[in-house]
Amino acid sequence: MQKKGVARVLNYIDLALIVVVVAFGIRGFYHGFVNEVAGMLGIVVGVYVASRYSVVVGQLFSEHLYNLRNETMTNLIGFLLVLALIWILFLAIGVILSKILVFSGLGIMDRALGFIFSCLKTFLVLSFILYALSKMDLMKNADIYLQEHSEVFPTMKGVASKIMHLDGVKHVEQNLKENLEEMSDEVKNKGKETLDKTLDKGVEILKQKAKELPKQSLQNLEPSQETLNSIADAPVSKDKMIDPNDTTNNAPNTSNQTQVKP
Repeated sequence: MQKKGVARVLNYIDLALIVVVVAFGIRGFYHGFVNEVAGMLGIVVGVYVASRYSVVVGQLFSEHLYNLRNETMTNLIGFLLVLALIWILFLAIGVILSKILVFSGLGIMDRALGFIFSCLKTFLVLSFILYALSKMDLMKNADIYLQEHSEVFPTMKGVASKIMHLDGVKHVEQNLKENLEEMSDEVKNKGKETLDKTLDKGVEILKQKAKELPKQSLQNLEPSQETLNSIADAPVSKDKMIDPNDTTNNAPNTSNQTQVKP
């Protein structure tokens, strides 16, 4: 009974994957083949062009719109701007071509091809996602489970594995990995440099405060000129004045002393 329950749950996973693929296929049917291809090409071409001109566009953005004062963020903004512009351009071209096909009587064919293309695209995207998850240590048990009980998962993983082991894909993957490592190292170096500058500035401020503290303490101990003038100008009462010729004031008071008899 327990095995049937596990198998039933995993069959639900297969069904869920199929539903996702078909749902995006229906979306592609309404959008049409031309729009789907244009959107995908816009992303692919946009990534390629943005990787080459992101630095230039980022510098223009920093000089004329807003200075980010961070090279990594500037390059990222340039990359996203180029990618967005090219993607929107391809989408506009797709809409125009799709309207032309509708007026020419090829709208049904465009929609049918859009359904097929969108299903294949969604299938590949899910395959790459599941393939990446299967490489994680936390997903090893789930990977073994799905391999034994699922029908869709092994197919998706096998397709993604074959594509990932192509020479061209390996080259792109290696370049992407190197670029990510360079960006990570640059971010770490920038963060370390900023932290060192902040610490040095804090140490300088503490040293300056330590030098100023003894001076302020001595200034607080020394009486001010106004205090000295007020003491000099203060009147002295006659009762408190001592006459040096008067021996009665200077003589010790022996009246209260006890006399000792010999």
